[in-house]
Amino acid sequence: MAPTLEPAVRPSKPALEANASAQLLDDIFAAYDRADAPGLAVGLALNGAVAYRRGFGLAQAHQPSRLGPDTPMRIGSVSKHVLCLLLIQLVQEGRLSLDDSPRRHVPRLPPWADAMSLRQLMNHSSGMRCSLDLLLQIGGLASEIPGQVQLDLLCAQTDLNFTPGGGWCYSNGGYALLGHIAEQVAGYTFRTRAILKAQERAGLEVRAITGLRHTALCRRDADLAPGGAASHLPAAGGGYARSVFGPSIGGEGGVVSTVDDMLRWMAWMSARWGTLCTARAPNGYGLGVYSGIYRGARIIHHGGNVVGGNCLMLHLPDCALDLILITNRGDLDAEALALRVVDACVGGLEPAAGGRTGAALPDGAFHSPSSGAFLRLLTRQGLRYGQFHGTTLPLREDGAGALAVGRLGSDTRLTPVTEDGAVTALHLSECGRGERLQLLPPVDPSRIATTVYGAYRCESPDVAATITPGNGSSQLRMQSPFGAMRYVLESLGEDLCVATTGDPLLPLGGLLEFDHAGFRFSSQRTRRLRFVRQP
Repeated sequence: MAPTLEPAVRPSKPALEANASAQLLDDIFAAYDRADAPGLAVGLALNGAVAYRRGFGLAQAHQPSRLGPDTPMRIGSVSKHVLCLLLIQLVQEGRLSLDDSPRRHVPRLPPWADAMSLRQLMNHSSGMRCSLDLLLQIGGLASEIPGQVQLDLLCAQTDLNFTPGGGWCYSNGGYALLGHIAEQVAGYTFRTRAILKAQERAGLEVRAITGLRHTALCRRDADLAPGGAASHLPAAGGGYARSVFGPSIGGEGGVVSTVDDMLRWMAWMSARWGTLCTARAPNGYGLGVYSGIYRGARIIHHGGNVVGGNCLMLHLPDCALDLILITNRGDLDAEALALRVVDACVGGLEPAAGGRTGAALPDGAFHSPSSGAFLRLLTRQGLRYGQFHGTTLPLREDGAGALAVGRLGSDTRLTPVTEDGAVTALHLSECGRGERLQLLPPVDPSRIATTVYGAYRCESPDVAATITPGNGSSQLRMQSPFGAMRYVLESLGEDLCVATTGDPLLPLGGLLEFDHAGFRFSSQRTRRLRFVRQP
């Protein structure tokens, strides 16, 4: 039976109109209704009619500026589906095809781009490395980097993460390239234009969308308009400090909007979501949005993480519910909070999994020598998490003896492989492909082999790396024209190390696999980037 919208405490009520329903949602966010910390804004609509909209906390830490549903905030990667809509309109106008190679529009891309399509860039199956991930790993978050640098970096790459169509890997760089192509074909720039104006120039039906007064693409944090909410990270001495993100970004994650504007936008999108749910990868990622199932209900969704905040846009077509939640502090989980709203307000959902998940699986590190895939299993407060090259994601039981990654319908599964009753490996399946990750034996993490100390170099991107011993922990320093990053190294064995920032809110770093020539560096979005030992 399809779920119906009704407050969980009043199952006979079909909509969130009663005070009890609003109070139910207020209670979920009560802990963030503070005058001394940043917070979040949330909005919920039924059949396009706004049912709930509120803000909690401060727009700017250390200032008396309340956060409201009309406060502009970064929505991060929720921006991606807007860029996809613009590209689809250009297809309808006959100005490009989603089957085009990106090299048709950017001839200076290397020959590897011939085998991929714009559609594969849109659903993250192109295999192209993520230029934004590379820039952050080698230059850090605060370095001011012009948007053109991402394109230059992509054009300088000599290889891919995998053969086009041969896997799936989320790539902001792919969307940076798509944004460049859209600007070139449409003949205008996103730089300072409101999304509404961009749509108008591209010929979309903007007359159906009214009142998007605070939605625009803002490439740099320094260009954010006064009155908007800043992003924040917890400060070392307590409280919160404004975060800084230096690289210029576009359609991959640069949109600033409000809860009110996003509710209007989602109402306009109600008849258009199906267009974006085509050309899906096996994990449900289509053209800028995911589609899948949550507790038996069909969902269309996308999250947006920024440094110091995050966002979740969620549509339930079976009950015409739209939900948008945007935070301006990095220690809040927009997805988890949004799903608490769904759990509280939608009746007829399948039971939620609870308790300790994956109890039979040991905590530990797992690695595939063939592909370089790496993850750690962690237990926190009785719940299991997977740490994939520094990014920590929740795990849940899938009912068939495996652990599923994430909360919202991911197809990634971890199945234990046992020998003589003991877990010795994990079978990782994702997007229709599988591989075996061996459980690594425990070692002293501070015992780094002295043979790895020295200088290394990667030609593309242009970065020098130095590994040195330190007080209690060895260090990896990356120096590039865009800045520098310093990582702490932890040994996983003679030829393996993990590099981390030491800050769980800044999940940079990755796996180093050493051989006679140097090492290969893999993050969640960059696979086996070669560094060569220097004399």
